[in-house]
Amino acid sequence: MRSPQCLEGLTIKGLLKRDVSRLRAVVLFTLTLASAKAQPLASFLARLDKIAPKFSTATAHLDWIDHQAVIDTYEKQSGTVVMKRTSGNKVQFVARFTSPDEYAVALRETTVERYTPLNNLIQEYDISNYRELAQTFMLLGFGTTGRQLQASFEVSSAGSESISGQNTTHLDLRPRAPDLRKQLSHVELWISDEIGCAIQQKFHFPDGSYKLATFTNLKLNPKLEAGALQLPKGAKRERVR
Repeated sequence: MRSPQCLEGLTIKGLLKRDVSRLRAVVLFTLTLASAKAQPLASFLARLDKIAPKFSTATAHLDWIDHQAVIDTYEKQSGTVVMKRTSGNKVQFVARFTSPDEYAVALRETTVERYTPLNNLIQEYDISNYRELAQTFMLLGFGTTGRQLQASFEVSSAGSESISGQNTTHLDLRPRAPDLRKQLSHVELWISDEIGCAIQQKFHFPDGSYKLATFTNLKLNPKLEAGALQLPKGAKRERVR
């Protein structure tokens, strides 16, 4: 003969009590997992808030891949990059590519300059309408605080990963602005756990294209040589409209 406790377990009341108890356990377990995932990300972003103000300059070797999905092409370039944060949290940026083609690209306040040594020509492109956007992307992972990331993007953690022999925190950024989401699907950042700067950036576009930048031999806050951010003064200049 079954005990009263067993009989109660077979009644509707007993079954409901058991299911509610199970549901409560599942909910508590789920909340515990969510908290476990959210806390490391929150701590990491808080750490960026402390590290970011210390950033002033950076130099690195740069490997750049531009994948165009529509025609399925991969353009690969290698060279060096120099960055400097100026007053007003702006950045100057010069990338000098040496392989397979030789040219340089410089980001100024309201222009992008492209220098081609073959014809000693600097072409100037006006980006005044996109200045803030350009500045934001050039600084992603370099002196960017956690608060700034969260203001512009929905930030989630994609875990830890080793890039170029360095332990990194892998972040996925989804633009908050609807207009930006039409142009940019999301950005992946791999930020060095040691120095708090990006080791790798990957920009994904709605058509499946992407741009991948990998930084090696990264030096943080070095003293820059004179002219490190300048293009040749004697070059011809051409305004591109």
